[in-house]
Amino acid sequence: MRSLERAGVRLAFEDTETASPPMLLVHGCGLDHRSLKNLADFFHCSYRIISVDLRGHGESDAPRQDYTMPTFADDLGWLCTELSLRNLVVVGHSMGGNIALELGAYHPRPSIHARHTGFHYAAVERNAGGSLCKPGGSVGRLGLCRSVQEWSL
Repeated sequence: MRSLERAGVRLAFEDTETASPPMLLVHGCGLDHRSLKNLADFFHCSYRIISVDLRGHGESDAPRQDYTMPTFADDLGWLCTELSLRNLVVVGHSMGGNIALELGAYHPRPSIHARHTGFHYAAVERNAGGSLCKPGGSVGRLGLCRSVQEWSL
């Protein structure tokens, strides 16, 4: 696991470092990057996967401070800049979805596409034939969610 330090806080992340388009995976409250391993495994052939441990979670530092959505989003915006990420897809689970939306709204970059998976775990759905379903479609090959809300910011 790699890490970078931002203003004295070490932020841990995994990065496949491929030439594919980047996808940032953001876990929910009380979890860490391992909670999105199934998604990372599913998308690794098509995307450069960056899975973060938010501050206060997993292997990242846990400074004594308030933990807010803007703080988490600022960390991710900084990390995206440090890693020179462009045309970024951000996938967030639960609280991570709120952070993804905050990132897209307040840290504009070229073509950030935020996906909020709400309470559920998957970011996309596929039908039995492997084709992508529209948000709200039937449970697909991942079998992990029933609906997905999507915003392109």
